[in-house]
Amino acid sequence: MKENAVLKINKMGKVGCILTTIAKVFIIIGIVGTLIGATVCLALPGELVSVEFGGNAKVGLNLFSLGVSNVEEEVLPEIKKSLSADNGSLKLDNSTYVLSDVTMEGETIVMDMSAQTTTGVTLRSVAYACLCGTLYLAIVLTTLFFIGKLCKAFRDCRSPFEDNVILRIQRFAYSLIPWVLVNSLFPSLVAFFLGRNSNIGISIDLGMLVVVLVVFALAYVFKYGAVLQKESDETL
Repeated sequence: MKENAVLKINKMGKVGCILTTIAKVFIIIGIVGTLIGATVCLALPGELVSVEFGGNAKVGLNLFSLGVSNVEEEVLPEIKKSLSADNGSLKLDNSTYVLSDVTMEGETIVMDMSAQTTTGVTLRSVAYACLCGTLYLAIVLTTLFFIGKLCKAFRDCRSPFEDNVILRIQRFAYSLIPWVLVNSLFPSLVAFFLGRNSNIGISIDLGMLVVVLVVFALAYVFKYGAVLQKESDETL
């Protein structure tokens, strides 16, 4: 039964090696693609292409659903008065929208809003976003490298409690630590460069932090199993 369990571990290691190799190929293709994109964008004149995002927005408010009647006679003038005082504004998707008109559409008050600020994208910002993607994929490739090493250790081991297996589990756990911050940092960076976010936010991914702690715990469990196996072999 012991040999059968080891054989299953070896088979899972072989499958893991194949899958990680395939994943590495796709990630490398992605890295090459983002690097080419960044290089092309940096090689072209920065002012060659630029895109600005702005536009209008509509906000609807149905007071009839709250039992308010005579909206057009009572409420609408007050909203227009507030509008004339230039009090109404709304920040949405990194743009500030200012009220321009208030009308009635059926039983709904419709507030037309126009963008006061716009967000823009240039070839340089696209290049920086591509470089962020390259760095992100490089971290993925590094993690896959450690996963591949672990799968090879499982494929070639005669016991799951060998020192090589335990070492590979520990190194895999260390390779996961950057993901605690990476999962939030890189999407924020890309959004910043593409003008979708004015701030770069960093937060801790608690889910990934739990995964890292679990993998470290598994490494110590395997260490304990190795000690028990050694004691059992010495007893025999």
